[in-house]
Amino acid sequence: MDPEIASGFGSEQTDTASGERAGSKGSQRFENLFENLQDAVVEFEVVEDTPIVRAVNPAFVELFGYERDEIRGSSLNEYIVPEVYASEAETFDTRTNDGKHNKAVVRRETAYGLRRFLYRGVPFEGADGRPFGFAIYSDITDETRREHRLQVLHRLLRHNLRNNLTVIDGLADELARTHESESVAKPARMIREQATELGHLSSEAGRVQRILDRSADADRTVDVAQLCDGVVSEYRSAHPDAEIGLDVPATLSISASEHLELALQQLVENAIEHNDSPTPRVRVSGRETTGETHDWVDIRVADDGPRIPDGEQQVIDTEPNADQLSHGSGLGLRLVQWITDAAGGTVTVSESEFGGNLITLRFKRSGRA
Repeated sequence: MDPEIASGFGSEQTDTASGERAGSKGSQRFENLFENLQDAVVEFEVVEDTPIVRAVNPAFVELFGYERDEIRGSSLNEYIVPEVYASEAETFDTRTNDGKHNKAVVRRETAYGLRRFLYRGVPFEGADGRPFGFAIYSDITDETRREHRLQVLHRLLRHNLRNNLTVIDGLADELARTHESESVAKPARMIREQATELGHLSSEAGRVQRILDRSADADRTVDVAQLCDGVVSEYRSAHPDAEIGLDVPATLSISASEHLELALQQLVENAIEHNDSPTPRVRVSGRETTGETHDWVDIRVADDGPRIPDGEQQVIDTEPNADQLSHGSGLGLRLVQWITDAAGGTVTVSESEFGGNLITLRFKRSGRA
């Protein structure tokens, strides 16, 4: 990319060379992209290890509060890098000068105060070999604050819930032991059962949170046969009364994360535990589906248990909201949806050949054997 083209964006440049280049279709497309991006973008030249601003887009002016004429020709760091983060910015500048890309979550100074950004740095070389770069800033301040507050509230609520449930359980137990009357003992037992159920839900929420907090490589290649065989073997040992079938070709692989095993475990566990039959029937299978543009792999878990109610199926068919988190569904299906969605897959629910549930996880195939 010729820096003279980019440098002319939003400026008053009128020299012949840049004016002729600015008339080309390629530069017009680039200028349109530069001017209309919703993220803040700065084009800069690295001069003596300092990023000197050559152009900024309207989104930068709006988000950072610095006018184009005010910041053009000045050090970008002097305007937007707080002193405490000076060494961090110098590291980024060195990498740009060396032709390396940057990506990080950073705090930067705006005319309105510090905000948090996802920063991407893209280096390029000018026509005469001079080092240039684009700095792209996506404001994630509100999202970060919201996530932090939710985490604090989650921990606080779970802590208080556990403590209160312990008190409730103890009082209910005391009532049941000290009153012979069934009219007192029976409600006391019901209170204990409900307290236990709430305790389990709290533990499940904590487990899901720990799983989602763990980083996982979503682009990891997963051997479908190995994955399914491991889960089926585990549950055959844990539930010898269940009839768990397996039918997966040995040549299927997908791009997913290590969390996919947890999703498959959840589906097999649900299929067994929610089945009142003395011999629950479950079948785990895999197959390739050829589409117009991509090849897909379906991982299916079929059972002969009671059908999942329509209301609970909505937990994985739509985006989450408070109304869909019914008491019966818990967080199991939601966890399956989150893990599958993170890997770029889909989840569908239908009727199995056994008259129960058929849950299908579909992923893009990662390669051919």
